[in-house]
Amino acid sequence: MRIPNVPIDKLSSTDGRISPTWAAYFQNLMTQMRLNLSDEGYVVPFLEASEIAQIDNSDNIGKILYNTTTARMMINNSGTFENILT
Repeated sequence: MRIPNVPIDKLSSTDGRISPTWAAYFQNLMTQMRLNLSDEGYVVPFLEASEIAQIDNSDNIGKILYNTTTARMMINNSGTFENILT
């Protein structure tokens, strides 16, 4: 989920309305939550095998994703994504 950075602007303008910067922040945050959260649970990011190969590194340890090429869930335990065994 791409959580937007919190704005450094004032929350409201002098007339008491929410500032455009904060309005955009909340709109972006709500959009990301709708895309990634549901009543059924979290939506796991999905990538093709070629995209997974590009991010296969230790920066992604602990991350889970869905491989659309193989239709398998994967986890990065030690710097490379591996299939989650069922």
